[in-house]
Amino acid sequence: MFCSNCGFQINNQAEFCPNCGCSLTNRNNAQQQPYAYAQPYAYAQPPYQVSNAPYLEAGENSSLATCAIVFAFVIPIVGLILGIIGSIKYKTQSLKTRCVIAILLSLVVWALGALVILAGRY
Repeated sequence: MFCSNCGFQINNQAEFCPNCGCSLTNRNNAQQQPYAYAQPYAYAQPPYQVSNAPYLEAGENSSLATCAIVFAFVIPIVGLILGIIGSIKYKTQSLKTRCVIAILLSLVVWALGALVILAGRY
């Protein structure tokens, strides 16, 4: 069954609409008023969007930090440069931490590459 006030699908034994609060016992009264706190047509509203914005400063995004970490594995010198730029640019501590991690990763990958090259000579 559907509520005659807001159109919300409800249980057949319900006395009140859980969406708008309209009484369902007196269905002949077309002028039933919903409760003041109810939000009719709540099911038709778009879902809430989750954002990572609360922990970021205004105008910051995490793309530079992400690129720095990726390039730390692929091309360590680029990851090192992006990590240094990001650690200077970002104000948010979590993004600065990502950039420092990218710097350390690029140095480790660079050192491992040098060891592989040196081991190939002998």
